[in-house]
Amino acid sequence: METGIIIQTRYNSSRFKGKVMQKVNGQTILNIIIKRLRKSKYLSKNIIVACTKNKNDKKIIDFCKKNKIDFYVGNEKNVLERYFCTAKKYNLKNIIRITSDCPCIDSEILDKIYKCFKKNNYDYVSNTLEPSYPDGLDVEIFNFKSLEIAHKKARSSYDIEHVTSYIKKHTKFKKYNFFNDKDLSNI
Repeated sequence: METGIIIQTRYNSSRFKGKVMQKVNGQTILNIIIKRLRKSKYLSKNIIVACTKNKNDKKIIDFCKKNKIDFYVGNEKNVLERYFCTAKKYNLKNIIRITSDCPCIDSEILDKIYKCFKKNNYDYVSNTLEPSYPDGLDVEIFNFKSLEIAHKKARSSYDIEHVTSYIKKHTKFKKYNFFNDKDLSNI
């Protein structure tokens, strides 16, 4: 896969345990996210769930197996490592980061940001550096080279937990913020 969407998830959420497997209108939150991402014009088949080795994540793994969704099981605490290992396993050159607490993710926004990333020679493109979209529509796209550098050099617990914070704060990476036509970041 050249570009893959990695959905970071875990069952043991500190605020709402098992939220990704909770049902809304008969569908799990994880299934809703995947269905919304599959509407992408460019990346509908390139979806990978990155969960943890925690025994409670077996429910997520079983869901992925049943629905023929690619997955990776990795480190629970070191999310940066989990992303790096997932990208390496699936031979990704470019990674799209989606978190499992964004069930309203919009594939049209994803496609616009992806086109911007592909057209230009950026290391990182997102709509989160300077938010202008409503919360929950967050998309981050970055290349494997940048992820690899972050994986090797990031040392703070914050950088390890938040995956892209190392890339965001270092000027050596070519970054771009994708703005909405109207600032709706207060929503």
